[in-house]
Amino acid sequence: MPKIAGPEKAARQLKNTLEKLHRRLYQEEFSVIALRKNMEFMPLDIDYDIHCKKRMLESSVQDAFLRFMASLMHGYTTYLRPIRCAPRCVGATDTGSLFDLDAFLRSRDK
Repeated sequence: MPKIAGPEKAARQLKNTLEKLHRRLYQEEFSVIALRKNMEFMPLDIDYDIHCKKRMLESSVQDAFLRFMASLMHGYTTYLRPIRCAPRCVGATDTGSLFDLDAFLRSRDK
């Protein structure tokens, strides 16, 4: 698996979760292949169960990435800068004037 940039703890948790899900997916696919070899036709309820398991795995992958992103953004509000002028001013909506990115990045564990 490629190395994930970012805080080590969050990246390690994401990697471990994705590896577990990959093993689960492999096991599910292997059991489906074996099931299809042994049966001439598949009943609808088995197809439905397979579809539900795939959806659950997809949701688990989305959940893992959501948790990763949430851990990356934890405490971001401390680095928000106050709005000093109306949005019509030049640079008022510039991210550099609204967020202290350098301090935020330094605060993250490496």
